[in-house]
Order: sequence, then C-alpha cells, then structure tokens
Amino acid sequence: MWFEDEASFYRNATVARAWAPRGRRQPHARSRPGTNACWRMAAGLDPVGGRLNYRRYTRIDAPLIGQFYAQLAAVSAAAERIYLVMDNWPVHHHPNATNAVAGDDRVSILWLPTYSPWLNPTEKVWKW
Repeated sequence: MWFEDEASFYRNATVARAWAPRGRRQPHARSRPGTNACWRMAAGLDPVGGRLNYRRYTRIDAPLIGQFYAQLAAVSAAAERIYLVMDNWPVHHHPNATNAVAGDDRVSILWLPTYSPWLNPTEKVWKW
C-alpha cells in the first residue's frame, strides 16, 4: 500500500540582512524577478513499513505522475497486491497517469474523499 501525494516548495531568497540598527535608515532588500525557485515533489508513503519513496521535479504533469506510479509498483515487486491511495486531483485521473499501471494486475487505485487531507499520512511528511 502506498499513500501518494504531491507538494510544491518555494525558495524565496533574500538579500536582506538578518539584523539592522533601529531607526529611520534601515536597509531595503531588493530582489529581482526570477530569482525564486520552485520544486515539486511527489512522494509515496508505505504506512506499514514506513518507507518513503519520492521524486523531485521542476513541474508535474500526468505522464510524470504515471512514471511515479510505475516506480512505486516497481519498488513493490514482491507484493501480490498494491494499493495506491490518493486524493482526487484531476491529474491523478488522467489517462496518461493511470495507463502507466493499467497493465499491472496487482495495482488498484483507491480514491480518498474530496477535501480530506487528514486521511493521507503523506500530508504529514510535508509538515515535517
């Protein structure tokens, strides 16, 4: 069983000092457009074994999600049955994502109810 989820992480770099004297003449931090980076992560958490399998991307689309599903199935090569549990993000339902594991009879996709992140333990990984 794998609980799957995605998250975006933004790096907001700054040129500001961590300390400045009090008063009217404080330094101004100036940042240029395009200096911030965004990483997108897809992660699968095995709640029984405690394993975390993840991939980092610059963008996430349906074919990449499908590749990640196939990666989770490959990691569980010895399993007789694999359950992929995930939320109802439309990309998860896309044929380019689901076709990646459609040929593997061991894989079943279980959908969590809408707006219920507390049911997915991978959400706590993003918190940590």
